Formats: sequence, structure tokens, C-alpha cells
Amino acid sequence: MKKISRFLLIVSFIFTHVLYAKVVFSDHENKYDDFTLTYFIDKSEDKNISEVATMPFSKKLDNAFTLGYTKVPVWFRIDIENKSSKKEEFYLFFERFNMGNFTVYEQKASAWKATEFGWKSYIEQQRSRFQSSPVYALRLKPGESKVLFVRIRTNIGLVGKFIVYADQEKIYSDQRKAFGFYLFVLGGLMMAILINGYLFISLKERIFGYYSAYLIGLVLFIIVYDTLALDFGWVKYYEFLQISGPLSIFFLTLFTKEFLRVRKYAPYLVRPLNIQAYIFAFLVVMMSIAIDSWFEIMGTAAPLAFAILLFTAYKVGYAGLKVAKYYFLLMFVNVLALALMALVYDGTLPYSDIALYSFMPVSFFEAAGFTMLLAGRIKEKSNEVIKVQNELIAEKKENENRLEERVKDRTSELIKLKDEMEYKLQRDALTSLYNRRHLATIVNELTQTQFSVVLIDVDHFKNINDNYGHSIGDKVLVKLAEILTDSIRTVDVAVRYGGEEFMVILPNLPISEAAKIAERIRINVEKSTLKYEDIEIKITISIGVSAKLKNTENIEDVFKKADDKLYEAKRAGRNRVCL
Repeated sequence: MKKISRFLLIVSFIFTHVLYAKVVFSDHENKYDDFTLTYFIDKSEDKNISEVATMPFSKKLDNAFTLGYTKVPVWFRIDIENKSSKKEEFYLFFERFNMGNFTVYEQKASAWKATEFGWKSYIEQQRSRFQSSPVYALRLKPGESKVLFVRIRTNIGLVGKFIVYADQEKIYSDQRKAFGFYLFVLGGLMMAILINGYLFISLKERIFGYYSAYLIGLVLFIIVYDTLALDFGWVKYYEFLQISGPLSIFFLTLFTKEFLRVRKYAPYLVRPLNIQAYIFAFLVVMMSIAIDSWFEIMGTAAPLAFAILLFTAYKVGYAGLKVAKYYFLLMFVNVLALALMALVYDGTLPYSDIALYSFMPVSFFEAAGFTMLLAGRIKEKSNEVIKVQNELIAEKKENENRLEERVKDRTSELIKLKDEMEYKLQRDALTSLYNRRHLATIVNELTQTQFSVVLIDVDHFKNINDNYGHSIGDKVLVKLAEILTDSIRTVDVAVRYGGEEFMVILPNLPISEAAKIAERIRINVEKSTLKYEDIEIKITISIGVSAKLKNTENIEDVFKKADDKLYEAKRAGRNRVCL
């Protein structure tokens, strides 16, 4: 009989320990952070503690766990046994605080006592520093056992880690270390914010403003992510600060567009990036109104947004912007770290401190990297300014040398501008030949010199305008001006005399030689063909030639002789030279 009782006791002990794993404390244990617990998902959402306490908890998981986006209450059973000789105070600690409800149930005097934690309870209670995460105090005498039930409900990923402490100071010690790590990361990010903010104010370049705003959103995200908002006393704003996620992506999108010079290297991506910015601005507004309804939408949109940013960096880098590869590397590592965190929250990956917290140091190094790249942008801007200055100095010297060679009195920018205006006044707008107004100046310079005059008129030019339009007529005149320029000497001066009439002044050339040049012009025109789309036009010209042989001869008489000879050529059948 005794053997049967002993056997049943052993079986009961084994069954209990297999079904419900215990946290057993001895005199040498102050912290228990590696154990198994059981849980139950309340899909009906109507179970109370009295019902749950009598239910078998068959599902097991590690004390560090992730259950993904459950959205329904989850009950955990934790068995604690005190096998120490002196310890009586123990603390159940939940390392990751969740938005929602966290309630611990302990049976006292045959009744279940509930202690509620969760972000809403922090609004109603003033808690001390380092107690933003749930900490439940438990008294167990040596040899005594206790069962605790924990009910958690959250609308975001259910991720956390249960730890049982036998020393309250050990909790504070661990939390201070974690807090120091956060402050180190946040300190680095704040330094980057100050540097970029200063550059934004000093240089008036919005790219620094965008990056500062992105880093501010990132800092707020980290503060909210691990409940530092509660440590900082921002309890009432904890839910509102969840907008830091879409806010940081909004400014990151604007920063990316400027940093990668998308308008220059990939203009077809400007519109998608603008749309992305508008979407996340909208999410900022909607999450500030109703976070529960829009949190999952934000979770879906964020990976797509980062994918678009990486794709943009790839296309811009392929287009030739060298700095794009650094952007891609920094952002890829950051996205990878955020993806690991998201996969843990989704329940795809198991709980891992590296997966959950790696994005913080990665963000630190990303901020340092982009700040250095932006500092390089300052150097680049400075080099561009120096380059432009050197080019302007070289151009100035070149212009000064050219101006000194042409006109000795061209010593100031005002005179240069005057010469440019005079040049424009001297030229015909259509053909770029000298105009009739400048002809008087040319002739006045030749009053004491012998010269010949060639006067040219396009035959039947009115028919060209009537048949093909004035635009084609203009092209005919431009073509004639080109032939005229190519057919005369460099010292000769070609002038558009008016309408379809052109004149050439040939200094120090007798009329016989001038007639040869005139004939060359006529032949070159006759051989030429103007082709425009499916139109081919051939033209001929009539030419009159005269010469100023004596210094006393009136120039107007010389021009009239040329005009008379031109009309003589017209009357003789056109397409000829008369002198």
C-alpha cells in the first residue's frame, strides 16, 4: 500500500511539473530569467479568473516570448516555489511594457486579488522612475508555493519577457543599465539633431531641416517603443506619441528626395515619393485621432515605404550619383533591423533581444553616417563655390585679355555691356547680318577709301511668301545670308538692306573684281536648294554693281547707281549681274 501511495505521489509530481513548470528559488538565486510558463488564449473574451483558475493550461512557451497580433486576452500561469531559507519577498517583472491591459491575479484568503498595470493605469497613478514596466510584489515564506495568473490584452504585437526577482534592487540595477543604453543612443541622436538643426538655420537648406525632423520622429519612436515616455513623465501623451512612426517616415521621404537629388537623377520617381509623403502625413493625422484603427495600416505601409526608398536609392545610384550607395547601405541596415523587430512583433520570429533592440544602435550609426555625409555635402558645396569662383576668375581674365586685344579702352564691365548692346543694334535679328542702320557707320569709315557696292534682290520673292508662307520666306532669307557670307572676303561687309534686298560693301576693290564676286554669289545661290520637310525651293537673284572711285564722289550716288543696275538686271530677265 505504501509503495502504491509513493508511486502515485511520484506520478503526480512528474505530471504537475510537466504540465506546469515552476520557478524555484534557492538561497543562491536572486533572478530567474530562463523558465517555461503555460498560457491560454481567451478567444471568447469572456473568461474571468474563477473560470481560468480551474482550467488546464496545456500550451507552453518560454518566459521570453512573442505571440504576434492576438488582439484577444491571453492568460499566463506562473508557478513560483520558495526553497530558500530566508527570502520572503519576490517580484514578478514584465520586461516589455505593452499598450493595453496587464493584470496580475493572486489568491489571498480564498479570494482572487487583481492588480492592474498597463498604460491607462499610469495615467491614474503616479509611478516612480524605472517602474514603467509592470512589477508585481509577492510574499512567499520559505517552503511555500504560489500560483499567479497574468491577463494581457493589447492591440499591438504581444511581445515580452517575464522575469522573477528575489531582490528589488536587482530590478533597479538592470533597469538603470538599460536606461543608460537608451540615453547613450538618444544622446547621439540628439547631437545629430542639434548639428543638422544648426546647419539648417545657418545654411538655409531644407535638407538639414528634413533630416533633423526625421531624427526627432525617430527619437520619439524610441521613447515610445520602450516606454521611456513613462519614465520621462509623459504619461498623458503616451498614446498620442505613437504618431512618431509615420511622422519620421514622412520626413525621411522628404529628406530622401533632396539627398538623392531625385529631380535630377530620377525625375520619374518624384511623383511616387510625393504621394508617399502625403500618405504618411495623412496617417499622422488619423493616428492622432484613432490609433487602434490605424496602427495596423501603418504597420503595413511602413515596409512598402522603406522598399520604395531603397528602390529610389538603387535607381539614383545606377543613374550616376555616388553618394546613393552610402544611402542604400545605411538605410538597408536600418530597414533590416526594423524588419527583425517587426517580425518578432508579428510572431514570425521568436523573441530575441538582438532582433528587438538592434535598430537602436543601428539608428545611432545611421544618424552618424548621414550627418557625416551631409557634412561632406557642405564641403562639396564649398568646393562648388570655389570651382565657380575659379571659373569666373579665369573667364574674367580671358575676357579682359580678349577685350584688351580688340579695344584698348574696354576696361570696365559697363563698357562691355555697352558694346554688347551696340552689337545687337547693329545686327539683323533674322539673318544676323549687319542691318541698314549700321550701314551708315560702315560707309562713314570708308569716306576716304575706294570701295565697290553689290546690291542683291531675290527674284519673285513675293511668290515664295504667297505660295509657302512667310516662315518659309524667312528660311530662304537666312539661307541666302549664309551663302552670301561664305562667298565674300573676310574684309567685306554684308548687310541686309531691307526686305529681300542685301548689300555687300567691298573695300579697296575695283568694280571689275567686285563683278567677279557678284557672279560667284549668283552662281552659288542658283546651285543651292532649300529643303524643308517635303518642300524643295530653288531661288535666283538679280545683282547690281557700282563703285566709288573718287574721294569726292557722293556715296548716295554710288548706292543709286547700284540700285539702277539692279533694276536693269531685273528688266533684262533677272538672275544676272549688271554693272
